[in-house]
Amino acid sequence: MSGRPRRWLILLGVAVGTIAAGLGALAAYGASQPRDHVASRTIELDHTPAALFAILEDVSAYPCWRSGLSRVERVGDDPLRYVEHAGDDAIAYVVDERVPSQRLVVRIADAELPWGGSWTYELEPNGTGTRLTITERGYIEPILLRGIAALTMDPTASIAGVQEDLRRFHGCGATPPP
Repeated sequence: MSGRPRRWLILLGVAVGTIAAGLGALAAYGASQPRDHVASRTIELDHTPAALFAILEDVSAYPCWRSGLSRVERVGDDPLRYVEHAGDDAIAYVVDERVPSQRLVVRIADAELPWGGSWTYELEPNGTGTRLTITERGYIEPILLRGIAALTMDPTASIAGVQEDLRRFHGCGATPPP
């Protein structure tokens, strides 16, 4: 075998070995991370608890105030079931608990996803506004994905995004109750 093809084979072997070692390290790191996680964040909003609860349970209006969400498809009413569409992604949700003006628990209802969990919205009156705490209780099954998430994702980033969208919300044409 001449020198040139042999060098390419050596380089290819080194590249494949490096990739395999990197994936192995990422898998080992992912395996060392907990499957389940809890992330929580609290924000003060000007909306009253009743108004904020009305906004949170009106899933059909989500695309008018939630960043990145293109549409919501309501698929059931007892309990409320819906599918959020963002880009090419579609994720099914179900409302597990509903206490008007106080608490809303929404869970991912797609067992085929490699991750899942729930968001609990807790609303407390605070003067003329509301203290909103969103708590994510989630899990990531695949160890490679768990490793990537642990290295690259802020567990409160999605919560912060929704809270900031709510802070900017001033109506979608209809005025929620006071």
